[in-house]
Amino acid sequence: MGGFRRFIRIVWTLVAMVALFVAIAVIYPIPQVSPVIANTLMNNEYALLAEVIILGVVLFGVLCFFIHGLFARSKKHEVVVKNDLGELIIQDKAVKSVAEETAHQFSSVVDEDVKVKMSNSPEKTRISVKAYTRDANDLTGLSKRIQEAVWKKVDLTLGVHAEKVDVDMEQEDYERTQQESASRQNRNSNRPRVK
Repeated sequence: MGGFRRFIRIVWTLVAMVALFVAIAVIYPIPQVSPVIANTLMNNEYALLAEVIILGVVLFGVLCFFIHGLFARSKKHEVVVKNDLGELIIQDKAVKSVAEETAHQFSSVVDEDVKVKMSNSPEKTRISVKAYTRDANDLTGLSKRIQEAVWKKVDLTLGVHAEKVDVDMEQEDYERTQQESASRQNRNSNRPRVK
C-alpha cells in the first residue's frame, strides 16, 4: 500500500473514531465529556450537521466493507485438477517453481520473478513472469518464447491450463540485480525452517 493511501486510511479511521465517540457521548452520558459536547454540538447547527454527515460516511464505509467481505473473491493458494485417476491438489508454489525453472532454462535470462494468481477453477490461473536479460537484441522474441515454454511446461507437468501467461522482459541492471538477490537471500535466511 502506498504512503498516501495509508495516510488517507489513517486520517479516515481517526475521524470515524472521533465521530463515533461523540455520538456515544451524546447518547450515553459520559461525566466530563457529555456536557461539553451538549453545549457545543447541540447548540451549533453546523457542528450537528457535520456530525450527522461524518456518521453517515462512517456507516456507508462500514456497509461497503461488510458487502465487500461477503462477495469478494477469496485468494486461492491451491487448485483442484481432476483427471481420470482422481483429483490432484496443486499449490501456487508448485506453479511458481515450474515457471521459474522454465524461465531460467533460457541462457540469456539472468533473473526472474514469478507471481501466480489462482481461483476456483484451474483454467483461470494467471501467471506473471518478470525476467531480466543481459542481451537486449530480441526482447519481444525472447519474451514470446518464454511465454510459450512456461505455458506448455505448466500444462504438461502439472496439468494446469493457465488462462494467461504474461511475460515482462527488461534489460538487466547489474547493481539492481545484485541488491535484489542479496535482499532475497537475507529474507530466505531469516525465515524459520519449521512452521
